[in-house]
Amino acid sequence: MGTLDIWMYFLSLVVLFVAQFYVVVLWRFIVNSGKNKIGIKDAISIFYLSALGRYIPGKVWQLVGLAMLSEGVGIESEIAITSSLLSQSLSVITGILISAGTITLYVKWYFVIPLILLVLVFLYPPVFNKVLNFFSMKIRKKSLSMNISLVQELLLFLGYWVAWLLYGLSLFLLFKAFSLNIGLVRSIQFFAVSYLLGLFAVFVPGGLGVREGVLTLLLEKTGIATYLGSMISIFERLNITLTEIILGLFGLFAFLLKRKS
Repeated sequence: MGTLDIWMYFLSLVVLFVAQFYVVVLWRFIVNSGKNKIGIKDAISIFYLSALGRYIPGKVWQLVGLAMLSEGVGIESEIAITSSLLSQSLSVITGILISAGTITLYVKWYFVIPLILLVLVFLYPPVFNKVLNFFSMKIRKKSLSMNISLVQELLLFLGYWVAWLLYGLSLFLLFKAFSLNIGLVRSIQFFAVSYLLGLFAVFVPGGLGVREGVLTLLLEKTGIATYLGSMISIFERLNITLTEIILGLFGLFAFLLKRKS
């Protein structure tokens, strides 16, 4: 490993920042498909202030914060929660599809195909609404539904593919900054696998340790030394945290400014 390429590292941060902003745009698109409308500054405020809840064990506090902050700007909590669930569902579905190539290194392909077909069925709005209502009635004793067309959902499906591409591109550039020649496709898959496994670790705040450990193991499979893989994984975590803090501070400033006016 040579010296760290500062410019490549900076470019990685810029792309990551774009990706973090882009997912807010996608969530705002979902919210605005209903009767409520929300501006981009309010969307950033709600999305990234509520995101602090992911660092509390249980994974539900982000939704609690999302509901409370949304009501503060005139968005019904049900719409905000439903939009978030649809956003997370599409993100997970596209992430699983992107990860399939890497997953088949550890799981037989004939186990992966039924999983892919299952998550694709989940894209159909009536199916999504039925699943959403089932869990909502169990947890909140209240019906939830998403007024979004199949065309809009397919557009969002493509949109989340782009989101994973941006995140993977950022990781690819980070690899380049450390003089590692890992392809873009593999970088996207590595990011998706490590992120999703961190997300599925329900009782680990923010997937701390899980995401880094998975990424380190994946890098080891490509012949990267453990110490270097661990270092890159930590850098990736710090980069994501840094961009979230920057957007979160912007959101907090916008939120406080709006309360004063």
